[in-house]
Amino acid sequence: MIPKQFSIIGFLCLLCSLVTHSWAADSFVEQVSLLWEKGDKEEVLSIANKRILANNNDIAGLILQLEYQLAFLQLDKLPITADKLRVVGDGISTENFRKIWPIVRADLETIKIMVPLYPRKQLDIDREKAKLPGKPMTYMKLLKAIEDDGLLQRHN
Repeated sequence: MIPKQFSIIGFLCLLCSLVTHSWAADSFVEQVSLLWEKGDKEEVLSIANKRILANNNDIAGLILQLEYQLAFLQLDKLPITADKLRVVGDGISTENFRKIWPIVRADLETIKIMVPLYPRKQLDIDREKAKLPGKPMTYMKLLKAIEDDGLLQRHN
């Protein structure tokens, strides 16, 4: 007969392994989404920067960089990244990407228009809000589309 403490310990180990497995990110998109939602946004930016360093036109890196700049209202960088993403995105012709690209492209144009109009008094407040965990990424569907189209290569 097995002592009760062993069966409880075994149960807890099994439970922990199931929870850990269910939280494990299987894909690149799931990884960055999990980091973002946990509030590890600096890590997401680090992934973006590594990807862009490896390839200046890396679409995933540019999307993640834009995501960070948008969340933290880096108004001086946003239009530059939006332009770069637009140029790279316009050159991609895969099926899933093309389905969502027109919406994202329109967002990029709106960003360029809205940056100079953003109320400066609100910047610090909104930047603090960006640090809070739990908010999903704005361009998750675009990242998923490039992943589904096979355009992602790991650089991290």
